Amino acid sequence: MLHKFNNKGFAAVYKKKSSKAPASTTAPKFLVIKEWNVKIPLSNADSGAYYTAPATYGLVQDVSVFDKSIDVTTNSDGKSCKDGNYPLLAISRVKVGDLASVTDPNSPNFIADTGPADFKKVTFTAQYEFAGSTHNQAGPQCLTLQSTGNITKTEPTIEPKYTAVQQALIDSYNHLQAE
Repeated sequence: MLHKFNNKGFAAVYKKKSSKAPASTTAPKFLVIKEWNVKIPLSNADSGAYYTAPATYGLVQDVSVFDKSIDVTTNSDGKSCKDGNYPLLAISRVKVGDLASVTDPNSPNFIADTGPADFKKVTFTAQYEFAGSTHNQAGPQCLTLQSTGNITKTEPTIEPKYTAVQQALIDSYNHLQAE
């Protein structure tokens, strides 16, 4: 307690305020892939993440992950970064029994650029393995500026933002869990 005297000599008693900050009540945010009953914890950097409905390609299901903060970004030429052909992250799901077939280059079910090491087992299901990938040969068109002659320039302000959100999604994907 703190005693404070006013100008007439009378003491008033005050309780000293706590210097502790109140506990944060912000609940963690997740990207929930309802069709698969899984969720990915998101950070501030990738909190605008959303996905497209799963698409099936042979024995594999894929979702494409995008981010609202990237969608609303435009480069100095006015090109939008919202581009459905360039997900920041693609997540694949395959049944454990089909894994050898989709990772064998001699199989008709082979998925290019994947191998058994790309898929990971998760503790919450023995039925599926998952793979997260960012392999695109190029990024969205907003990463480059209009070319002059044969010279194409990279947009210097977009690439760091795009890369940071993409890396945050990769980090978040590594914590995939059951819904």
